[in-house]
Amino acid sequence: MPPIVGIGPAASLSGNAAIVAIGALGMAGAYVAVRSGPPPLRLFVLFGSGMLALALIDPLASTWGMLAAAPDGERYFVIPQLAVLATLVWTIGTRRARLLRSGAIAAVAVALLVAMPAGWDYPVFISTDFSTQAERFARAKPGTIAILPLNPLPWHMALVRH
Repeated sequence: MPPIVGIGPAASLSGNAAIVAIGALGMAGAYVAVRSGPPPLRLFVLFGSGMLALALIDPLASTWGMLAAAPDGERYFVIPQLAVLATLVWTIGTRRARLLRSGAIAAVAVALLVAMPAGWDYPVFISTDFSTQAERFARAKPGTIAILPLNPLPWHMALVRH
């Protein structure tokens, strides 16, 4: 769902029925694309499905927690999400069934108008006053350890003055 509605709305999906229904639609779309799509689309969908399977293969609780927390786990699903979008575009261009074609057009329209603009909204970097900290570090005695904040916070780096 993230390539269509965005990370936030997809992460807020609750209820097993909704998740199972969306998963079933995705699997049906992947099946149709692999069964009747052109060879490049078939390979891309198979590659995306394989990457999705590999991302989900480790059932450790710590891994699942990280993958479930948007946007931290999204990087594992970029290729499968692109495969979904490629399948939707292919459906728009080749399917004669009005319902399928209309659904694919609606999904791509929502992706272009909602998910993409929302996904490009990054927070502004917070000033870390780097120049002042660099001057202070340059005047420090050898052996001094400086902890410098990095964006995005709470990242930091430790430097030792030699």
